[in-house]
Parts: sequence; C-alpha cells; structure tokens
Amino acid sequence: MTEKLPTGEEVMDLTNLSEGMAVELFNIELQKVINNMADVNSPAKARRTVTLKVTFVPDETRQVSDVLIDCESKLAAHRGVKTQIALGMYNGKHIAVEGNINQGKLFDKEPSKPRVVKMSE
Repeated sequence: MTEKLPTGEEVMDLTNLSEGMAVELFNIELQKVINNMADVNSPAKARRTVTLKVTFVPDETRQVSDVLIDCESKLAAHRGVKTQIALGMYNGKHIAVEGNINQGKLFDKEPSKPRVVKMSE
C-alpha cells in the first residue's frame, strides 16, 4: 500500500511512478514475451528478458529530479525458413522462380478439355 503524506501526496513507489506508467510499460513488454514463448516459430528454450530501467537526473539543488523510464524486452528470434529457387532466362532477362520449374504442377490452372473421339461404325 502506498504511503500518503499529511498533505495528501503519495510517496513514490513503482506502482505510482509516472501515474502507473512504469508498471504499464512493463506489462506491455511482458505480453510480448508471453506471445513470443507461445510462438512455435521461435525456439522453445531460448531465454527472454524484460528490463525496466529507471534513471534519475537530479538538478543542482538536489530538490528536484527528472525520472526517465525505459522498458524493453529481448525475445527469441524466429526460426529461419528454407526454400529453393530455379534460375533461368526469360525474354532476355535473368529470372528466378521458386521451386523446380522442370517438375510439372500437380494441379493445372485450367483443367484440360475432354476430347471427343469418333468411333468407327
């Protein structure tokens, strides 16, 4: 519980620092870590961190201080993916297409039309 002075002001603590923004910033980064841990595209056992940094810069009188609040998370990187491309020439220009162009497609874009063949009578 936050301590109050006789004048009504609250003594500063983490929960009321910048009207609760320090806790809110931490919770935002914490949610990023939770989402990253649930992401199957990131390594399960990788370490993640949330860092809350509070910097105090007092003035010459030592009666007033600026307070800088920074919060950041370090997440596990997404796993890389692998594909294969085929290189060739088309209309005089070097091109690349994904996959093996020498292999036929499993499904044609347009089904071939049936041919009518006359049977001899």
